[in-house]
Amino acid sequence: MRFWQFTGFMPTEQVLPLAQASERLGFEGLAIPDHLFYPQEIVPAYPGTADGVPFWRPDTHWPDPWALASAVGAVTTTLRCMTAVYIAPARDLFTVAKSISTAAVLTQGRVVAGLGAGWCREEFDQTGQAFSGRGRRMAEMIEVLRRLWAGGWVEHHGEWFDFDAVSMAPVPPAPIPITLGGRSEIALRRATRIADGWVGGGSSATAVPEVIDRLHGYLEENGRDPADFEITIQPREWPTAEVLDELGRAGLDGIRIPAWEPAGEESPVEAKIEAIERFAEEVMRPLGVGGA
Repeated sequence: MRFWQFTGFMPTEQVLPLAQASERLGFEGLAIPDHLFYPQEIVPAYPGTADGVPFWRPDTHWPDPWALASAVGAVTTTLRCMTAVYIAPARDLFTVAKSISTAAVLTQGRVVAGLGAGWCREEFDQTGQAFSGRGRRMAEMIEVLRRLWAGGWVEHHGEWFDFDAVSMAPVPPAPIPITLGGRSEIALRRATRIADGWVGGGSSATAVPEVIDRLHGYLEENGRDPADFEITIQPREWPTAEVLDELGRAGLDGIRIPAWEPAGEESPVEAKIEAIERFAEEVMRPLGVGGA
């Protein structure tokens, strides 16, 4: 079981010391969320709450994920950074390609591009990207990103992107894993068709095995081996070692968790580190995961 420390909603200046502590305790990496801004008016409403109002505040920190990943890479040696998730189609293709490849180079390949189609229309409007068709555009974007990251001359003439030969550098030291988010049927099928994994949340622990079975079924429909596809989930309930052991047996590869959360969002970083130390002792150690 791989443990990914979720960094959302905490003060940005606390992430680096928390990253160093997470590396020491045996976390696989950080799971970094993404938004560009908080619109005063949101239409359509946020889909994650009953009243359509986001559960974070207008002043909640959303640091640029790839700048943050690069900084984390400079103060750690093994910790990885996975975006969970980066709203790639709200940006232009070449900005996405350059931001991620630069972070991959600066971290010696310790990044996972967790991408999502996004829900916030205002972010697309303000960056000049089409909200309609964003899922299909992201799928084509992934095809082009892999070619750009391989280096050399690349040209592409598709439905969404059309350009003559270009060369982009620096290129990553190794292929960048791409995981996709999204809980809809379309999103799950897209992930199992074109991605290296899926990252999600919001499901009760009792429902996670059914999600895993669906993903494995779609993989088999596409002639893919589930062993080559990484599934990472943040269960709705606070996890225990016993529950995670069962989920691991059901095929769960990793968990995304704000292990610092019991200390509170506004707590000093020392309190957050104490909270993740308790989590490591109570949940990770019984599963055979952990460092000093």
